[in-house]
Amino acid sequence: MKLDAQDFELPGKGQDSDLKFCYKRYRPASGTIIARNYCGRQGNDSEEVVLLFAHCVSTHKETWEPTIEHFLDIQTRSVNRNVVKEAWVVDAPNHGQAAVVNEHALLDRPQGVSSYDWARAFHVLFESEHLRGAKVIGVGHSGGSWAITLATVGYPLHQLPYIAIILIEAGMMTREMYETALQNPTMFKKIKAATMKRKDIWPSRDAARQWFSLRLPWKRWDTQVLQLLVDEGLRELPTLSYPDQSNGFTLKLTREQDTASYDYQQHGSDCLDRLSELCPIIPVHCILGTEVDAVPEEANRCAYDESKGRRVASNTRIQGAGHLVVQEKPFELALAMWKALNEQNSHLLKTSKL
Repeated sequence: MKLDAQDFELPGKGQDSDLKFCYKRYRPASGTIIARNYCGRQGNDSEEVVLLFAHCVSTHKETWEPTIEHFLDIQTRSVNRNVVKEAWVVDAPNHGQAAVVNEHALLDRPQGVSSYDWARAFHVLFESEHLRGAKVIGVGHSGGSWAITLATVGYPLHQLPYIAIILIEAGMMTREMYETALQNPTMFKKIKAATMKRKDIWPSRDAARQWFSLRLPWKRWDTQVLQLLVDEGLRELPTLSYPDQSNGFTLKLTREQDTASYDYQQHGSDCLDRLSELCPIIPVHCILGTEVDAVPEEANRCAYDESKGRRVASNTRIQGAGHLVVQEKPFELALAMWKALNEQNSHLLKTSKL
């Protein structure tokens, strides 16, 4: 599946007036045939929808590109009720290209960007000419699932910005779990210390790709996703963080901003409260990897705790994937997403061509 991609920038409002929000829209390339033979019905009773994606912490919006390609390719070989006409991906304001655009403004935000700050980037897009009135399905991975969920805050339950949500390895902790973690802060300290010490300068993009390909977690990644990290996640030196480095490449996301992202774990508890309100209103789907390698199982289980009102529409496990399922298994993830959204028609998927 070939995609047409277009970048957009929209200005922040109010408390975000110093920021710009960065988006990319993907559409099937001109001439692509999208299956429209829905369940053998006469005529076209399909409903056009938009997928809206949020990446995990420490990456960038283009990480989603292979999953989007696979999803739209599956769609061309399928018989389903909904047609995804386009997909949007959103950078956190201090990640990816947004980190470059907001480089000066972020110097005045040493506290980083919270999930609520990121959620306002979705509000701006919802209110823009691009998505106003669209039927949107929100898709979030890890920290991105928090932003997707919190983007519903402020909307009444009868006027939500989504018709469905997909949460991938959400890793949301209850307040009790978070309080317990705070009593033993070594875990958070180790994560932040490792982030501040990580290598983030390479003499060339090729050198960076070679370095990543030999080390965890990157060496487990899909080759296209890894190449997108090299192409879209790096920038040339010098930068404001490294003004004296004149040659080579560094990550667009700075060490300082990446480290600060781990200071907002309590917002996961707010997400769980909101999900208890959302689950009875719209379909919420959960997708997890089978390998528990980063997020404890009990944290992932919180998102679908029926005793707290979080009865999800589906709960899928992807074999051989860990927390970074988007990076490791983009095709399997796309297939799981398609089946979750089109469960009643999944038997009509023409798998022989995939």
